[in-house]
Amino acid sequence: MDKNLANELEPGMVVHLCPKTMLSLGGKVSGPPETWVKDEHFFLVLSADAKRCRLLPIYSQDGPGRKVIPLEGRRGNHPKWKEGPSYFHPVQVWTASRQTIVRAADAGGDLSTTGNRGRIAAEFIPDL
Repeated sequence: MDKNLANELEPGMVVHLCPKTMLSLGGKVSGPPETWVKDEHFFLVLSADAKRCRLLPIYSQDGPGRKVIPLEGRRGNHPKWKEGPSYFHPVQVWTASRQTIVRAADAGGDLSTTGNRGRIAAEFIPDL
């Protein structure tokens, strides 16, 4: 478990999370349940305060209602995030505590570490 992750969560960071773990630990999600991601996905942190973060799951394929995340402004060592196509659905926004996100990252197999986290430049974070 990454002990630094909880303190490092900030807008623009990308982490690989298990949504089932987030839900089981009190995470909330908007949109109809049939549209929620069910398996591990990259999530983009939209906003963060001292206790909670708002996140978007990132899809590698386009679909109904999904919006593109441009390649420009992406950083990190995972080629799927840095170089692959990425989309989000504006209706599906997750909210979870920092500790819940840490546990979901552990369950989701997040491999990022301090100084080597996926990110996107602030100007490309969707305004939701």
